[in-house]
Amino acid sequence: QDRFTHPMIHRLRSLCPPGPTVLGMYGNLSSLPILLYTGPYPKREELVKLLSYCLGLILASNKGINTGNPTLGVYQVGAFSPYPHHPMYVNVKTHTELWIRRSTRRGLLESGLADVVVIQNLVYAMETLFSTSYRARPFVMMRHPVKRLVDQFYYRQHATWERTYDAELATMSLEDFVTSDKVVENMEVRALVNLQDFSEEVSEAHVALAKEILRRKFVVGIFEWFDVSMVRFEKFYGWWEEKNVLANLTVNNCHYHIIDGGDHIGSYPKVPNTEQIYSMIMTRNWADVELYHYSKTLFAEQAKLV
Repeated sequence: QDRFTHPMIHRLRSLCPPGPTVLGMYGNLSSLPILLYTGPYPKREELVKLLSYCLGLILASNKGINTGNPTLGVYQVGAFSPYPHHPMYVNVKTHTELWIRRSTRRGLLESGLADVVVIQNLVYAMETLFSTSYRARPFVMMRHPVKRLVDQFYYRQHATWERTYDAELATMSLEDFVTSDKVVENMEVRALVNLQDFSEEVSEAHVALAKEILRRKFVVGIFEWFDVSMVRFEKFYGWWEEKNVLANLTVNNCHYHIIDGGDHIGSYPKVPNTEQIYSMIMTRNWADVELYHYSKTLFAEQAKLV
């Protein structure tokens, strides 16, 4: 018997567990919306491209266009696609609390329009958008904290279009950044356990809870094992057979080009003291590092799901 109990587990009751014990407990699982949780660092472009460009899935995410039309509908984003499908999105956004409330009022889940809902704020979405009447089948792609933070630093240096753009980052070195107070430590753990007070230190108890949330609630992928993780997702959610991924050369080639063109290792400018900087990142983000290594163990254990 699983004796680990915590109020946060109850707050996430709208998430269906990934194991075989859920069969029959929540009705027709194939009818439930699928949830991609990106975490506090939502740079998952390749994954989203695979879902929309290659598999032709309809998404509700931050890329949805604001048509001004209160009636929900599905719209093409962009005029040209070199891939099998044009990206199609529901005309809502799901990346902020304001938009989650709007999506709830407009009946996003009731409409059944989105194949996959992409969210960053897990707990708020679970308590506002989703419910025990509209549960979600979630998956997440975990990335090594060092690579994630370094990637975010170089991205944020020039991302003037982002709400969180900080002009000071443009003139900082990586070493200056990782030793500054601009780094919020252990953001993955904080986000999963809803630790919003950044002045509060992350504890071993928080890490244990984050691990339990991943184990109980998520199908886990590993960004550094991108191709294998994508196959895991496709098989678990039925896309592998539905889209005939292996035999359909058009879909298969789409997979190859997006995955092959991606950077799953981390190609960054060469900087001095790299080992020292990376060691500093790991020390400051010890909880996220521990959660990442646990995710790899969980990934191996979840092979039995497919």
